[in-house]
Amino acid sequence: MEQRVLVAHGSTSGSTERIAQTVADVLRTAGITAEVQPARFVTDLDLYEAVVVGGALYAGRWHKDARRFVRRHRGALAHRPVWFFSSGPLDPTASQRDIPPVPGVERAMARLAIRGHVTFGGCLTEGARGRIAHIPGRGHLPLCVAVPPPPAFRKGGGTSDGVQAAGPGSHRSGPKTS
Repeated sequence: MEQRVLVAHGSTSGSTERIAQTVADVLRTAGITAEVQPARFVTDLDLYEAVVVGGALYAGRWHKDARRFVRRHRGALAHRPVWFFSSGPLDPTASQRDIPPVPGVERAMARLAIRGHVTFGGCLTEGARGRIAHIPGRGHLPLCVAVPPPPAFRKGGGTSDGVQAAGPGSHRSGPKTS
């Protein structure tokens, strides 16, 4: 049976979508069928054996489309393996230290027994909207932080939950055990 994975994302400026595409590419390299879709357009999860949900971080909150996706599909997500990722820090902290999930994402992880989470550095490109894009002294655009390798799913082998460690510059965490 072919394994199909949905990589859903909440993205405003496109950098989180690019990370979602990279995650899907890694899955495809491992022989897994992966489909990338904006979270707001996903209506049904029946076609997928597993799901990866990613959201951009804005003022310490996950993108609204990612939050709404998790709420809308919580019943279906509870019955399949799920991983989360966040994108957002526009400074080098993502490549210098582990960044844990923001509180709202952490709560969703605990409720749904999410298998893991990774935080990637963000990217602010020409034409970006919002307050952060217009802060004086922000420097020259585009401002992008190097994105470390995404978590990879492997057929056989790998870690017990099927996720390969994300590598330097990202935070990988699993569900709380206490």
